[in-house]
This record gives sequence, C-alpha cells and structure tokens, in this order.
Amino acid sequence: TLAGMAVNALNKAVLLHYDNLLTYRWYEPIVHVLPHDGSTQPLQLIHMDGIAALPAVAEGAAYTESTTGDSKETAPFGKYGAYVGITLEMIRRSEIARIQAIPRLLVQAAIRRRSATVAAVFTGNPTLADDGVTLFHANHGNSDTAAFSAAAWEAARTRIFEQPVPGTGKPLALWPTYCLTPIELYDDALTAFGYGSGDV
Repeated sequence: TLAGMAVNALNKAVLLHYDNLLTYRWYEPIVHVLPHDGSTQPLQLIHMDGIAALPAVAEGAAYTESTTGDSKETAPFGKYGAYVGITLEMIRRSEIARIQAIPRLLVQAAIRRRSATVAAVFTGNPTLADDGVTLFHANHGNSDTAAFSAAAWEAARTRIFEQPVPGTGKPLALWPTYCLTPIELYDDALTAFGYGSGDV
C-alpha cells in the first residue's frame, strides 16, 4: 500500500550510490550526450566537413559558394534492465541488509553496462559506415603500435594536432584533453605528464 513511498526511497538510494561510483563513471567527461526523441529508431550521427578558410571578397563582388560534405554513422537503439523482487516475507523477516543492497547492486550493474558500452568503442574498434574502415586505423592517422611513453605521447599529440579537417586539408589544431590508459599504465601516464608516480 506504500508503493509510491518505496519507489521514492529507492530512487534516493539509487542517486546516492550513483554519486559514489566515480571510478566506473570515467566516461562522463569524454562523451557528448545526443538529444533523443525517445523512439527506438537508430541514432543518426552526422558530421559536417569543414570549410578550409573564407576567401577574400572584393568590394561589390559576389560571394562564392563553398562546398561541404558530410559523413554519417548510425548507432542502434539498445535497452538494458533487470529487476529484483522484494517479497513480503523479506520485509516481515526484517532482512533490511538484503533490501538495502538491492539499489546498490542495480546501480552498479547499470553503470558497469554504460562503462563497458563506451569502452567497447575503444577496445572493439568498430568499422565506420562512411568509409568501411575501422575507427582506429592508419588510414585515419589515429592508430599506433608504439608502447606508451612520454616520447610516444608527444608524437601522438602532434599527429592529433596536425590531423586534417575532412574536405579542407587544413590541420584540425585540436589539443588532446584526455588520455585513457588501462590501470597497468596509470603510473607511467602520471610520470609522463609530470605528476610523478603514485595515487595523485
């Protein structure tokens, strides 16, 4: 008879556990959430090619038309979920610890699913529909087999900066903001970026 109160209490517990799971929410700073209409249609991801530089226009002269292109990827809709039943007997037996564990376990499972889904973009290296080549590939200038080190990062940073904007030949001039490493390379990354080693 108190279903609404139970849901409200569980939602508060879910938010509490969500805020405490920062390790598994590593992906949040690097993703861009796209607006979605709530349908189950595949997401349409369209990227417009850039314009190299605006041409000069003499006084009284006509403006010239610039040509642009686009590239398109799609992402399928996916739904994940589960529920854990709370029985009347559990409440009558005062199995509070088990009841309290349910929202924590569900939140952990949900965030691990998100974490694994985002990580799969990097570890699974999906094939792009636009050119039929994997996302990380030598043709895209974003793949390397060198072991991680300060020198390897410097070379990668330079390649990212000099990557041409599609359709322009001009450099992307993008300064890398994040470096994703497995836990085994954590201390090496801290040292390479000048933080020293250890839990900084």
